[in-house]
Amino acid sequence: MTFVLDTGAPLALLEPDDPDHERYVAMVERLGEDLVVFASVLVELDDWLRKLDELTVWRTFDEDLAKGAYRLVQLDGPDMARAAELEARYAPTSVSWTRA
Repeated sequence: MTFVLDTGAPLALLEPDDPDHERYVAMVERLGEDLVVFASVLVELDDWLRKLDELTVWRTFDEDLAKGAYRLVQLDGPDMARAAELEARYAPTSVSWTRA
């Protein structure tokens, strides 16, 4: 099974002061699943960490990514088209492109 992470999960996992840190760490340890991060999430993660002045956390994430703690996935054209279809279909809900 694969566990797809949005921006909030790596933030909480990497930042011990995050209110959700312990909960996310426990969940990842309990699930023991492949942690997937879409390349599109990297932009938002970098932006948040810069706003929080947490560039050391970004470096930690980058090192963890290089060690295989996360699997980076790049969406191709058909994947992006399908995500857009799902976003349009579920527009009345809170499903966004990144969650589609």
